[in-house]
Amino acid sequence: MPISRAELEAQRNRHLVLSGRVTLRQILVLLAAAPQRCELWWHLVVQRSDGAWGIARIAELYEAARGDSARLDAPIEQLDSIHPARVVEQDSGVARAYRLLRQPPGTALVVLKQGRPAGILAPEVHRAGVLPGRREIGEFEQSAPAQAAQVRRHTDVSYPRQVASGTDRFSAVVRLRVDPSSLDSSSRRLDLSPDLPVQVRLNAPAFEVLDSDWQEIRVLPARDSPPVVFDLRPRDSGRHGVTFDFFQGGHALGTVSAVVEVARAPMASTDAATSLDLQPVSPAIAPPDRTLRITWEEGKLGFTLIAEGGASWQRFKAVELRQDPSTYAQSLFETLESLSRGTHPMTSALTSYHRIELAPDEVRTELETVGQSLWELLPRELRDRYGRERTEWKRGSLLILSDEPYLPWELVWPYGTEGTGWRDEEPWCLTLRLARWLCRDERGEGGWPGAPGRLQIRALACLTPQGSNLPAAEAEREILRKLAQQARLLDLSPPDANLKTVLGLLERGGYDWLHVAAHGSFDVRDPDQRTALWLEGGRRALTPRHLAGMGIASHLRRQRPGFFFNSCDSARLAWSLTGLGGWASRLVNLGAGLFLAPLWIVEDETARRLADLFYQGLERGATVAEALCAARAALPAENPSRLAYSLYGHPNARVEIG
Repeated sequence: MPISRAELEAQRNRHLVLSGRVTLRQILVLLAAAPQRCELWWHLVVQRSDGAWGIARIAELYEAARGDSARLDAPIEQLDSIHPARVVEQDSGVARAYRLLRQPPGTALVVLKQGRPAGILAPEVHRAGVLPGRREIGEFEQSAPAQAAQVRRHTDVSYPRQVASGTDRFSAVVRLRVDPSSLDSSSRRLDLSPDLPVQVRLNAPAFEVLDSDWQEIRVLPARDSPPVVFDLRPRDSGRHGVTFDFFQGGHALGTVSAVVEVARAPMASTDAATSLDLQPVSPAIAPPDRTLRITWEEGKLGFTLIAEGGASWQRFKAVELRQDPSTYAQSLFETLESLSRGTHPMTSALTSYHRIELAPDEVRTELETVGQSLWELLPRELRDRYGRERTEWKRGSLLILSDEPYLPWELVWPYGTEGTGWRDEEPWCLTLRLARWLCRDERGEGGWPGAPGRLQIRALACLTPQGSNLPAAEAEREILRKLAQQARLLDLSPPDANLKTVLGLLERGGYDWLHVAAHGSFDVRDPDQRTALWLEGGRRALTPRHLAGMGIASHLRRQRPGFFFNSCDSARLAWSLTGLGGWASRLVNLGAGLFLAPLWIVEDETARRLADLFYQGLERGATVAEALCAARAALPAENPSRLAYSLYGHPNARVEIG
């Protein structure tokens, strides 16, 4: 009987996987940046330059550093604290593995699947002692020599544009290149850590993957990395999407998308290629505790969970949808808008004299029903894993990387299967520090170029159109005005908010943060041309299509500002003519570093209170996801509007004000 995932995911088997070339100093500084994620009893799994595996508990490395600071800059593969690891294959049998585990010298076993780490099996250990924080091991940073020069790399993915349906095998080849691909004239030069491998995850639901669907690429000094090869076999004819997700150190770097046409008749293969500039990874920003990658392909939702800094990957069986998700989402948001007004979701189907008012506890019950229906869309294996790990997930950070535009995953409300007897008291947006980001499509758009871990506000602007009949909007303007005064920020807020003035502000740039308090509307039929922020007097509107031109684009790409649209329906997305459409897609694609807005209607005073609480959290130094979660929690539990907000950004990002 092979070693199961449940065995490998037991609490005692917590571990990190790193290259043997990393120094002890780098490890300690990296761990100090996120002390809540690791404890001293965790294991560190090391792959040496010769391919052999080593293992040690983090506590042993910490003690070695305290006793001999001269060893801090030696590669960890050279330290005697790293013991040679005994290795077993996951399919070799659980009984044999535990027999080995009971034998001396009493260290953990490294479990491999097809030559790659699948996890460890560790003896039970005393779990006391949390990893020291930055203050306690700050001397490692203070005494650290200048950081090793980061390296600049570009991905290069080549694949056949067309294959015949009877093809036994074709290959997609992925490289890391020193120079940008000649196929991408706009390629930028960005930095990567030279010490951590880059993980590549293949998602190809219309093809049979003949080997592993994830591989690692080592970053080599001063030269291109050796290619990794994914072998595939077509299942059905037609045009099918293939995506490659790139990660380093647990951070999502970006996605390369491609389309392969499978033809019924034999044909000559035509090669194609695409490239992506890899986003720099900062060890000072802890990666999300978990990343949930959601893909949408041919009526199926695919789910992959990445955890433990990228060391743990689990792909789940795709969920096939029997209904058009846009129709489902439209009905879902109509339900949420009814609940926000305190009326029964069926009211819109009845005549006016049958209007059904709901008490606050009834509204909460209906919201829980909505959240539980979204929970049931997740694969059973993912729900079971969450049930086993609920305590570990709680208050942790979760990044949802999705190319599915319709569903409000923030409202997922977990509960156990019959007989388990558990249910969460709140949805994910209140129990997790949750944020979203977008993936690139086959046109290379979306997710540009990755959610930053740090935003700085030195200049802000606030738009509050006159004549909008929103009494609290002026109070929001005052919140931003006081923030600018107290932090000595440049306030670029225009005196009026007509279309000409707003477009002029966007063209000039200079702002790090743009806050809007106005009416908003969304049109699922044309999300780029008919989704709107209503400006002065309600006569003119700003739409996503207005965000065009070199002035606006260059400012967003250079400055990476944050946007808070406190206007109804502004966070919703739908398919446009060429890809995802809506404010989030447009702004993130152009380079915005953060976008926050509600998914459905919100009451005026609730919008003001949440904005005030959110900015207070940022001033206290909370991460953006912590600040939003705390703001929701501070509002009355029976108020559905507090759940309406969707955050696009890095969940662990911090905003430096001033």
